Amino acid sequence: MSGLHGDRLQGQLAVKLGPIAAAFNGEARVIRDEAMQRGVIVGAGRDRLGASRASAELEYRLSAEQGGAATRIDFTLRALLLGPLAQFGRSAIVSDLAARISDMFARNLERQLAGLPPAADQSMRALAAGSLLAVVIVGRMKRALARLLDRFRR
Repeated sequence: MSGLHGDRLQGQLAVKLGPIAAAFNGEARVIRDEAMQRGVIVGAGRDRLGASRASAELEYRLSAEQGGAATRIDFTLRALLLGPLAQFGRSAIVSDLAARISDMFARNLERQLAGLPPAADQSMRALAAGSLLAVVIVGRMKRALARLLDRFRR
């Protein structure tokens, strides 16, 4: 995130998936419902390196835990990707990759809420999507192998 002006956010995200790289510049609007302790962040970005475009909507809900000593944040992220990066969208790998990025977001949010800076390796460099992709593929292979072994055990 590079800027916050009222309910508007500005930011950048760089991603590399195999031979395709994208560097998105984007803007989002935060819509809060303080009374219901929920909100929506709606944003869009354009790849400054190529023709990819993305839009996303993140809904969140806050709820008290541990007698009000802690706050739980539940969020749902919906995203649309268009352009060269979208060719990966036909694969379940993108869903797994999106889940990993959501996990990274949640961990960094936890750090910020605890008064710690975002993880240094996440804040200023491009997402290491090659390594994320490798982790996702290995995870999928492990699950497939486990299902196969379960069939033989029956």
